[in-house]
Amino acid sequence: MELPKYLKKFEDSNGELEQWRAFLKEGKDMTQEQTSKWAKPEIEKAWEELEKLSKDPKLRLLYDSRMKQILDEQARHDTAIQEGLEKGLQQGLEQGLEKGLQQGLEQGLEKGLQQGLEQGLEQGLEKGLQQGREVGIKEGMLHSAKMLLEAGMALSEISKLLQVSEEELQPLLSESEQS
Repeated sequence: MELPKYLKKFEDSNGELEQWRAFLKEGKDMTQEQTSKWAKPEIEKAWEELEKLSKDPKLRLLYDSRMKQILDEQARHDTAIQEGLEKGLQQGLEQGLEKGLQQGLEQGLEKGLQQGLEQGLEQGLEKGLQQGREVGIKEGMLHSAKMLLEAGMALSEISKLLQVSEEELQPLLSESEQS
């Protein structure tokens, strides 16, 4: 979820998930009175931790360092998605061109070559984009799940939040425990 697009205010949030979304978006601007009045104890505790972090210079430095690490990881993630899209597009183009050229030779050189190239490019682009999207989305989803897992979120919560089965996330748990 893109938090800047989330419009509900904390006070207008119905349910724990909406309160968490609102807290993540506007928590730094909230008062303890607001969180204690509207929030579950977990959100109030998160607010207290946020306050503590913002006042302690050492913790703030640790936080800034962690945020830099997260942003660097996000940049690597974005690069991986882009590379996945490009790789999928390239594979699709190659497969499409190959298929199109083969069909073209069977139908006759002049007509077949033209038709095969057109079909091959079209199919290759379509297949490459689809493969690239699938690879990029899966890598992005697993990366997000891994970051949430490392941040201490329960596997069941990550599964609900990302709408991915716990079985698909289980390998990440193994990776996280080995790290």
